[in-house]
Amino acid sequence: MYLQRCLTSAQRLHDPDHPFVLNARACLAYAYNAAGDLQRAIPLLEHNLTEEERVLGTDHPHTLTSRHNLASAYQAAGGLGRAIALHEQTLADTERVLGTNHPHTLSSRNNLAYTYDGASSVVDQYVAYLRRKIDEPGAESHLETVRGAGYRLRTLDPSEGG
Repeated sequence: MYLQRCLTSAQRLHDPDHPFVLNARACLAYAYNAAGDLQRAIPLLEHNLTEEERVLGTDHPHTLTSRHNLASAYQAAGGLGRAIALHEQTLADTERVLGTNHPHTLSSRNNLAYTYDGASSVVDQYVAYLRRKIDEPGAESHLETVRGAGYRLRTLDPSEGG
């Protein structure tokens, strides 16, 4: 396979922490995932995520993408619990790093919703996610019921007095 040769060459020519090595491994893992070869994809995705978190940091865009790719592979393998947890983490980090209206944040929110859709109770899963957000230290927000639309997490304005 061409991507396996790319990874082998990158590992031979560069330090293990070099971005070319990380990228080559991510591409190979993504290809395995896209081909449905989860037995090869998931270990590579897990390894690459660990390395990217160590080398690039947890907030780097490539790390966030790798976390999403691993969550998608877990979902494809039937591991909805692990997929949801990773997508929730990715969404929280993306919101914090890029803001709530950034296109990558919106994509992360969509990915989480899609994963919830595969769970037994979408509403229960989403409400549980929102409740965890409320329980975060320093969170100044509460859960609102929106008639005819569902639930939303609203950050309280300091003038509202909690």
